Amino acid sequence: MKTTLILSFCVIAFVSLNAYSQTYEEIYQIANQEIRDKIDQNKYAGIDILKGIYSHQNVGISGLNSSQKDAFKAYLSKYNEIQIIKINDENNLMNIVSSPKFTKEILKEVLDQFNIIITGHTVSYELFIEKN
Repeated sequence: MKTTLILSFCVIAFVSLNAYSQTYEEIYQIANQEIRDKIDQNKYAGIDILKGIYSHQNVGISGLNSSQKDAFKAYLSKYNEIQIIKINDENNLMNIVSSPKFTKEILKEVLDQFNIIITGHTVSYELFIEKN
């Protein structure tokens, strides 16, 4: 019993780390040199490699009704990784500013719950600059 529990924990930990590693690798591949330098700096400092970086996702969507819009935005605002959510008046374009940990895959899972389809997606990464 104890061995099964420990083995289960190890499998879950491995899968979680592997998913995070894939996110990191994808970001590193498409990011500019400034973002890569920040990731490397964080890695050498032994802190979260994505600390100080945020993503801008521009998402074309279809299927969001005006009556769903407020509930949808409220649902998305429950994710701590998201700082800004904007949806245009036609309900066909959404802009999200978030931690890079809020990936397209996570967004798709949320959209599926509301029967919303992604019609286009772009993402860019920038450094988070704290204002004094």
